[in-house]
Amino acid sequence: MVWNMIKNEIQTMNTENPIFMYICVGGASHINPDAILEPDNYHQFPPYLQHMRNTLPNVNFIIVLIDGLQETPPRVALDYNLQEIPNSNSTYYSNNDQTMRVFVMKEYVCTDVDKHLFNWTNVINITNELQKMNTFAKNYDITLLYDTFTGRDVSKLASYFDLDNHNKLDQIVYGIGGRNNHGCETKLTDYSTFYPYSVDKHRFNIRPIIKLYNYYSYIVNNTYSKMMYDLTKYPREMYKWSELQKAQIKKNKLNECKNNHLSILRQLRYLIDGKTDTLNNFDYFEDNNLNKEYSILFKDLYEKKEFMLMYELFSNYVSSELDIVINLASDIDINGETMLDMITTDTDPYKWYDSYNNLISVMCN
Repeated sequence: MVWNMIKNEIQTMNTENPIFMYICVGGASHINPDAILEPDNYHQFPPYLQHMRNTLPNVNFIIVLIDGLQETPPRVALDYNLQEIPNSNSTYYSNNDQTMRVFVMKEYVCTDVDKHLFNWTNVINITNELQKMNTFAKNYDITLLYDTFTGRDVSKLASYFDLDNHNKLDQIVYGIGGRNNHGCETKLTDYSTFYPYSVDKHRFNIRPIIKLYNYYSYIVNNTYSKMMYDLTKYPREMYKWSELQKAQIKKNKLNECKNNHLSILRQLRYLIDGKTDTLNNFDYFEDNNLNKEYSILFKDLYEKKEFMLMYELFSNYVSSELDIVINLASDIDINGETMLDMITTDTDPYKWYDSYNNLISVMCN
């Protein structure tokens, strides 16, 4: 019901000012209302959005708080002097000029990418609602930012929606800080959680749109050549935010390669050589770490014992992940396939980690 209410509210709002929707899962403050909530932990309205509100006072903020333990009233309603709206179909707060509206969904939720983690009967799957809200936001020129402070990896949900949102990833953004898996605690005052933003007033827009400089817009669409030019459309003082975001993405990709990908490749090599008969990390393919098509393919190949083909295809996948790091680095004159070959050239797979460590300092610069 709350989703329809939000859409109905938005359709009554003027089209002169931008609308920014922030969906926060797991943002209950869990402290006494009289206690000071440190900015680093202000999940309900992070310092990044506070910065935006101070810089662009004409923005209309729609905040959706989803948490089974959400306090009443939410902390953001107290701090920003929001009043509960009477006779509403759902818990709903607003300030006098209605530039900030907060909708509360006091429920435990999951999505298709993490539903396997729950066996509770009172957990609601909101994947379809998010899918519809993405479409609604695109149709009505609304900027949407989603994040979760539940300990679940937001990057998996972001990837889940990438295909549908590929041409709007500067408008529909899942995950602060370059999809960093920050868990339930993160330092929200750190500029790595800030996306450069600007207002697009294109004449074909229904309303002005707040665009976010999101590196995944270039990663998903393989349009790295546009990165530097597009950055010039944003205020220069925000460039440092983009550099921190880029560094975080590179770090995440390299850590994933070291901590998971090399282990899987090593075990696949042992399966091929007959040194083992099982893949200890097989749950990696089942936990939505890869897109759905990859997961189905690898499960099928594993059951058929097509280990050589599995190794080749997974190597291609890892190479493409390393390509992302290389393209973001922009000053490394090799590709991901060559990089992976340099790492895995030794016949002893345990020595691959030494090769990796020798290269990582270069890749992180």
